Amino acid sequence: MRKNFLSHLLKELERSRQYRWLSLSQLGQRS
Repeated sequence: MRKNFLSHLLKELERSRQYRWLSLSQLGQRS
């Protein structure tokens, strides 16, 4: 159970990191 929770946390972290990078790149492209 704990391992499942950890993997889920990692997945969420990676997704948020990708989202932040995407928004950053989009902001850079706009300006």
